[in-house]
Amino acid sequence: MGIEPPTREYEGDTAGAIEYVWSLNFQRRHLNSSQAAVADAKRQRLQDVYAPVRADAEERQKSQAERGKEGGRGKKKDKTLREQIPEGLEKDEKKKKADAKRTNSIRAKVAGTNRKYIDMADKLIKESPETVAQIERGETTLSKVKKQRQIAEAKARKEKQLAEALQNQSIPKVHQMSALDFAERFADQSIDLLLTDPPYSTDLDDVGSFAAEWLPVYLAKVRSEGRAYVCIGAYPAELSAYLSVPTPDHIKLCQVLCWTYQNTLGHNPRGRYKLNWQAILYYVGAEAPALDCPLTAEQWAVQDVKAPDGRHGDRYHTWQKPMELMERFIRHSSKPGQTVVDPFVCTGTTLLAAAKLGRIGVGCDISGENLDLAVRRGCQRV
Repeated sequence: MGIEPPTREYEGDTAGAIEYVWSLNFQRRHLNSSQAAVADAKRQRLQDVYAPVRADAEERQKSQAERGKEGGRGKKKDKTLREQIPEGLEKDEKKKKADAKRTNSIRAKVAGTNRKYIDMADKLIKESPETVAQIERGETTLSKVKKQRQIAEAKARKEKQLAEALQNQSIPKVHQMSALDFAERFADQSIDLLLTDPPYSTDLDDVGSFAAEWLPVYLAKVRSEGRAYVCIGAYPAELSAYLSVPTPDHIKLCQVLCWTYQNTLGHNPRGRYKLNWQAILYYVGAEAPALDCPLTAEQWAVQDVKAPDGRHGDRYHTWQKPMELMERFIRHSSKPGQTVVDPFVCTGTTLLAAAKLGRIGVGCDISGENLDLAVRRGCQRV
């Protein structure tokens, strides 16, 4: 427009010049929250390298904040960063952490982002310059980076647990006897994890009497720090029967989970929809610790896992559960070396998953034919 902008030589020191440039950068509206956090992290690191913040840079920030308030533009700031941070304090470790948290909250306010992003950006500046460059180019964000790291850490932790489990793997033991006879082998509150898949109402004359007979006995055997998963059919009568069973004082029904699958088809019903899910009653002891479930994909009440497929040679029984589903529940609810009990072991899926993960798997089944399959898959008959 033919207007020559006014200029002047900067007379301050290096740190002040850096602060001045970054204070201008914070006013750029095109920066997203992640980019603003990275910009502040770079500013903070350069400030730490060269010198404390100088008064001229603070005055620049202050005047910009005041102009923003008056004109309704830019980021609004009540005070400059330096004015809000107490100086000369003798801090112990706890106070240092509290002051660092407060300082980063102030930095986030100045930069127009949030404290968690400031914390993450400070770490990334030191650990991963390549990721910082991607954020600056708008190719990723801090939230995406955090999610990717969580997935990678969970995967590494899972692989480590599996490697440790394989070193301590024990052969799961199976007994041919009724569930009630098998229960007599356990003292009250001695089972770490009960994970079982009892016969469904389609195979029973009276599912109500059956559920009331065996379930209270086994729930009494589960520790107050333990958990129980009971897989049942998605039939109204069966759901009603199991939900009517009283529980001991130390363990309660927490949720009704769902296992769903879409890779197998049953008969074609008339007037009804095809069932592609089964219910899982999830009981939690009064003193049970938090679930060990870091992967978001496994945190849902609906577990979407493919059913065993006979075309792939891994299906031995009509109602067989997938190994992946059993492994998830075992990882979430127990630790290596603990006992996993299945009183309706059938072909041994639960116990084999337990052994794979370094747990002690024991169970029983009244059917010798089922146990023959369990032994063929790797269980030991005793």
